[in-house]
Amino acid sequence: MVSYLRVRPEIQLLTADDDTAGESEQPVVNLVVAETLSEPILKTLRQLHYSSSGSSTTLLIGHIEEADLMVAASCGVRALLYRDVLTSEHLVSTIVSVANGEGAVPGDLLGRLLGQVGQLQQRVLNQHGLTIGGLTKREAEILELVAQGYDTAAIARRIGFSERTVKALLHGVVVRYGLHNRTHAVAYAIRQGLI
Repeated sequence: MVSYLRVRPEIQLLTADDDTAGESEQPVVNLVVAETLSEPILKTLRQLHYSSSGSSTTLLIGHIEEADLMVAASCGVRALLYRDVLTSEHLVSTIVSVANGEGAVPGDLLGRLLGQVGQLQQRVLNQHGLTIGGLTKREAEILELVAQGYDTAAIARRIGFSERTVKALLHGVVVRYGLHNRTHAVAYAIRQGLI
């Protein structure tokens, strides 16, 4: 992999020991190469996810079990490529795409991953009144009404709650996501696709 990447002008290759990665103004993409998603690889992925602020991870793997797709995603993997069909051009284009905020997953895995997300929504989140973004349906409805310009009293009348309950639900969203106020909550929810 190093020989593939070293000669590419669009990629600045950093090693795990390079302490300038955190100082770079350029996006950082971690590249993890493995045969399978073993426990040591998962540990590495988790460490990268929780310790590398602003970096993304691309996983090159020989084989991955369907059950491990969501696990990889939860460890911050933004792109997953099969090692056995990888070309240097595909690797470089994927790294550049990930650096630009995109993701990449082979088509066969994407279908399985979407199926798992759908099952998660139906089996777990819906039963607890949550959406995939972590908001309850009621919280999402209230944020949508705030975004439409309704004040607290109008929202309370519209959904049949007290003003105090509406304020408590909004406050809960603000606190849960570390936001500043209801306007920030609406902006965040829109940017994240929650409403």
